[in-house]
Formats: sequence, structure tokens, C-alpha cells
Amino acid sequence: MDNKNEKIEEAKASAFDLYVKDQFVCSEAVLYTIQRILGHPLPVEIVRLASGFGGGIGDSGNVCGALAGGVMALGLAFGRSEASASCPKLLPATRELLGWFNQSFGSSCCAELSKNKKIFCVKDSDRCGIMTGETAAKTMELVLKYEKMSSPGILLQRVRQALGTT
Repeated sequence: MDNKNEKIEEAKASAFDLYVKDQFVCSEAVLYTIQRILGHPLPVEIVRLASGFGGGIGDSGNVCGALAGGVMALGLAFGRSEASASCPKLLPATRELLGWFNQSFGSSCCAELSKNKKIFCVKDSDRCGIMTGETAAKTMELVLKYEKMSSPGILLQRVRQALGTT
């Protein structure tokens, strides 16, 4: 297996484990996993940004937290770090993630996903765990696809520039 596929499979397994072992909610598991695989370009406290997205934003059943975590991870990789900066890869990558998610699971709404037992024939926590793992894998795939030069050093450099610590 090549390094790209290893990273994708690592993302899938790691996010799934973090979720089903109740270490992180779905959004945290995806963001933490991608950030870790990329070499922690930000302090691990970055996962706090994702904490309120579990259960479809504050357990309200809206946008799936795994999807939100994936979008945050794409923002980490491709988002802007200064006003008016260009981020041409972010929107296409985000649209691709959203399209894939809706096609794969039938909805991006947590409440719909939670009540739709036809998605997987498994118990609820495993169903969300599977979606969390699959979303982390797809997010990692998109990071690698949209920025072939995406290395932890480049991301770390961007983050340091944003924080003014270069």
C-alpha cells in the first residue's frame, strides 16, 4: 500500500476508534485525526473548535458533526490566513466532500442520519462511528488530492504566518 492510501486508511481507522471509544465526538474525531496525520500544524487544543458540532451542532440534529469536522480540516489545509487572501482549493474541496457525503449517506442532516436505520445495519453508535471514519478518510483523500505538495511543513508555515510567529 502506498503512503497516500496508508494515510487515508489511518484516518478512517483513527477517527472511527476515537468516536466509538467515546474519546471524541464526531466533529472532534475528524478534525483531530486529520490534524494529527498532517503533523499537528496547530496545537492539539484546535480540537476545541470542533467540540460544539457534535450531534448536529449542539446536539440539535442539524449538520452532521463528522461533515463539519471534515470541512474544518479542509479549512486547516486550504483556508485563508489573512484578509483578502486567495484560497482557490477550499471551496471545490468542500463541495466535493459535501457531494460525496450526501451521495454516500443520503443526507447531511444529523437527525435524518440518526433515524435512517437503512444506512447501515448496525447499532446507532457504530453507524455514526462508520460515518465519522469514512468522512475522515474522504477528507484526507481530498487534502492529498487538492494539494499534492501538502506537507506538515507547508501547513505549519501557513499557520505560523497566520499567528504572526514566523
